[in-house]
Amino acid sequence: ESEIQGLKEHVEKLPSMEREIQGLKEHVEKLPSMESEIQGLKEHVEKLPSMESEIQGLKEHVEKLPSMESEIQGLKEHVEKLSSMENEIHTLNQQLSGLKLHIENVTDKNIQLLAENYVPAARRYEEAVPKIEMMEADIDIMKKVIIEHSKKLKALA
Repeated sequence: ESEIQGLKEHVEKLPSMEREIQGLKEHVEKLPSMESEIQGLKEHVEKLPSMESEIQGLKEHVEKLPSMESEIQGLKEHVEKLSSMENEIHTLNQQLSGLKLHIENVTDKNIQLLAENYVPAARRYEEAVPKIEMMEADIDIMKKVIIEHSKKLKALA
């Protein structure tokens, strides 16, 4: 009876075991389709040794990063200087525009006035030269007459 009882218990477990066996069958049926996945994994694992040099190169680059901080800081300072230089350039451009306006409105006008008056003044000076020469000749004659008259007045006195 105890053997029968044990057999009954085993028989009662059969449906649940059948489900487990069915699940195992499904997994076993999937194995052929998993072969390609397993092959792909094998290929990736085979590539790992060749990737070690790449990984080493990356490690070296990562190790260089702290030393590059000072370079980056220097670049930041240069960028800050460039921004202040942009402000200075803007100021210089404004001053340059002011100078251009001054040259156009003041200096150019004054040069134009000088040029307009130069020719008439030069003509007047050219016309006055003969008169001035005649006046110098008259003054020379007058000096001589005055000197002569002074001598005669002294002689009479």
